[in-house]
Amino acid sequence: MTDLVTENVKNVGLWQHYFVSMTIFSGDVDRRLHDKRDMEASREPQIGHLETRKEANKAREPTEK
Repeated sequence: MTDLVTENVKNVGLWQHYFVSMTIFSGDVDRRLHDKRDMEASREPQIGHLETRKEANKAREPTEK
């Protein structure tokens, strides 16, 4: 009888560990995806082709007439 109780306690412990680790893991993946999207969004205007950068610099400079 004691062996059966011990076995059940071990199984419950394993299930708890599984659910806790899956919860942490899924939250971590979700956070990483959001971080990646934020990084891409903040990087978008800065990284571009040389031509685009030249055009952006020209637009920023005050035009002299």
